Amino acid sequence: MSNTDLKQKISEKVQAFTAKCDEQHHAIAQKKEQERKKEEEQAKRKEDVAKKFKETILKDLRHLFTEIKPAFSSPYLEIILDTHDQHEHFYILDDDEIPAFAALAVDAKSKVDSNIFDCPRYLFFVTSISSNSFALSLNNECREVLRFGDHENDENTLLQTYSFDDYDFNEIRGHIEKYLTDELSYLHENFKVRSEEWED
Repeated sequence: MSNTDLKQKISEKVQAFTAKCDEQHHAIAQKKEQERKKEEEQAKRKEDVAKKFKETILKDLRHLFTEIKPAFSSPYLEIILDTHDQHEHFYILDDDEIPAFAALAVDAKSKVDSNIFDCPRYLFFVTSISSNSFALSLNNECREVLRFGDHENDENTLLQTYSFDDYDFNEIRGHIEKYLTDELSYLHENFKVRSEEWED
C-alpha cells in the first residue's frame, strides 16, 4: 500500500469517525433542547395552575378564614390556613408536580404548646400540573404525628375533585363547615389541658 493510499484510507476513517461524533453531538444537543422546552412548558403549566388556584379556591378560602378566625378567640384553640406561598406548619418538600396547595387546620393547645399542629386532622386542597382541577381531602384521620414535608402520603380520604372550569365555592363550604364542627366536637370530648402549664 502506497503512502497515498494509506493517507486516503486514514482520511476516510477519520472523516467517518468525525461524522459519527458530530451525529452524536447533534443528538445530544437536540435532546437537551427538548428537555429545556419540556421544562419551560412544565414551568408555564405550573404557573398557570397556581394562578387559577389563587384566583378561585385560595381567594375564597382566605376570605372565609378572615371571617371565621375571630370566632376561634380562645386561649385553647388555634386555626390556620397554610398555603404553598405562605406556610408555617404545612409544606411539601418535592413540589415539582404540586404547584399550589392550602391546608386548613384547627387544633387545641395548652398555655405553651410547641406541639400544636403536630397531629391534627386537616383539610387539604391540592392541585397538580397535569390537571385543570384541584382535590379536597381530609388528611391524617388517625391523628398521628405528621411527617412534615411529606403530606401527600398522609392517610387521607378524598372528599371531592373540583374542576376550575365550573368552580363553585358553595359546594366546598359544606365540607369546611363539617370539618370545623366535627373537630370542635372531637376536641371538646378529648382534649385535656396540662395543669402544670397553668400554675402560677
